[in-house]
Amino acid sequence: MLYELIQAFVQRVFRDKILMGLVVLGIVAFFMSGMTAKSEDPYRHSRHAAEESAEPGEKGESQPAGKTPQAAEKPEQAQEHPATPAAQAANAETIDPKLATDFINWWIGQSMDFAPQSAQQSHKTAFEWMSPEAASAFQQNYWSPDIANGVLSGRVIAAFQPARVQTLALNPDGSIVVRVVGSLVYQSGGPPSTQQLLADFLIRREESGLRIVGMYCRG
Repeated sequence: MLYELIQAFVQRVFRDKILMGLVVLGIVAFFMSGMTAKSEDPYRHSRHAAEESAEPGEKGESQPAGKTPQAAEKPEQAQEHPATPAAQAANAETIDPKLATDFINWWIGQSMDFAPQSAQQSHKTAFEWMSPEAASAFQQNYWSPDIANGVLSGRVIAAFQPARVQTLALNPDGSIVVRVVGSLVYQSGGPPSTQQLLADFLIRREESGLRIVGMYCRG
C-alpha cells in the first residue's frame, strides 16, 4: 500500500513541472543548509572558552598608550623627597670616641714635633689631615714662620708633653670635639718657659678618613 502511494506521488511529480521544481528546490536547500553548518569555524567555541578563562590583561583588550599589562598592574612609585637637615643629622655616622682620641694622639705627635731633623716633614703630614682654616689657626699659635725658622736653625728648643686627650662633645651631625691638655716647654736664647696648652679640635669624617676641620685654642 505504501509503495503504491509513493509510486503515485512520483508519477504526479513528473507530470506536474511546478511541483517537481518545488521538490528540487527543497532538496537543494537541505544540502546547502548542511554545508553552511559545516563551514562554521570549528575552533569558535574553544577560543571563546579560552578567552573566558584568561586572566585580565591576557585578552586582546587595548592597554593605555605606553603601558604594558605588567606595568599597569604595578602601583605607582612614590616620589622621593630630599631629607631634611634634621634627618640628615640623624642618619650621619657618629665617630667612635676612642677612634677620635687615638687619631688626635697620633696627630699631636706630628703637629707638635719640634726636633730640627723631622719637624718640617712632621708638620707637613699633620697639615694634610686638617682643613685650611684649622691649619691656619694652628700655625698662628704653634708653628708660625718665626717658630719654624727658629726650630729648624736650632735657635729655638721646644718640646710638648700631652697630659690628657679626651672626648668633649658628640655633635648631631656626626662630628666630634676632642680636647687636648698638655705642657709646651719653650726656650729661645734664655731660660726655658712652660706654657699650658688647652685646645679643642673639631673632627669630621670625610671620604679620605677623619679630618680636623676646626680648632679653638683656650690657652
